[in-house]
Amino acid sequence: MANCNDILEVVGKGTKLMKSINYPTVIVQLQMESLKKSAMYYVILEIETKGYKHKLPALMFSNPYAHRRTKRAELLPLCFVKCSKSGTRLVPMMSRKRYRYANRRGFSFKMISVSYGGASDGQREST
Repeated sequence: MANCNDILEVVGKGTKLMKSINYPTVIVQLQMESLKKSAMYYVILEIETKGYKHKLPALMFSNPYAHRRTKRAELLPLCFVKCSKSGTRLVPMMSRKRYRYANRRGFSFKMISVSYGGASDGQREST
């Protein structure tokens, strides 16, 4: 994982597709770095609220309609939830009411680290 000190600013709500499968996302814009188009990234974010610094994992999908590189991406932040049977699991952060404050335009996340997860050129194999 590469260390990164970039700021992700929320610029809008996520896509209807992700919301329809109960994975609400937000559209973010990077301040300094740029991403490869149509790629997935694993990121660690930091949120600072009321003196606490929370680190959380997230998936980031870069804009597939860009020319080669882009500063816009769709962000799926995740959070840890305790379960009675399996211990702890990861769930989409925006699906929980207590974290909906991060859905507002102008909210910022600090990106701590980023790792390239893969790319898709939009073509699918038929079986």
